[in-house]
Amino acid sequence: MILTVLVVGAALVTLMQFVIRKKKKKLNTSMRRIETTNFELEAKNAELKAKYNEIHTLAYTNAVTGLPNKLSFKENVKGVSGAKTDTQMAILYMDMDNFKDVNDTYGHDTGDHLLRAVADSLRGRAASQNIYNFGADEFVLTLLDVTMEQAMAEGQRILRELEKPICVNGNIFHVTASMGISSYPQHGTTCDELLK
Repeated sequence: MILTVLVVGAALVTLMQFVIRKKKKKLNTSMRRIETTNFELEAKNAELKAKYNEIHTLAYTNAVTGLPNKLSFKENVKGVSGAKTDTQMAILYMDMDNFKDVNDTYGHDTGDHLLRAVADSLRGRAASQNIYNFGADEFVLTLLDVTMEQAMAEGQRILRELEKPICVNGNIFHVTASMGISSYPQHGTTCDELLK
């Protein structure tokens, strides 16, 4: 009887070890599959983030100048107006004069080069401001915490700076521009009001 109990006990132990080994093997296989799937998901997630960043850049950046666009400007104004602070912001809206003539006479490639040169000139002044390129020849600059007089003086400096000759593809251009200035919140609290 004791011998039978020992044989049955040994058989049960052997059977249990066999079952445990099988379960461990199955568990290890499942763990490898999970790790592989997790690795694949991380790779897809990184790919999706890269695509999102690419789409975001396309949506919020002017393709020619690389400057933030009108959508970016709207987000910035919403951020300032939503902050509920006493922040003041001047908006300088600049439109290059006769830019269509540049495209018509010299071609769009030269026009694009000229726009990039103007954008670079504006970037050189960007220490305390944000610069946006709404469309082909429309630029907007925002100045924080300045008086209207300071904003007007900055606008005049920018217009004088742009009058310096710009060489593009062997052609010399003398850029002039028209500029309007508004102030947040005195002249409006929405993008449309400020741009009007």
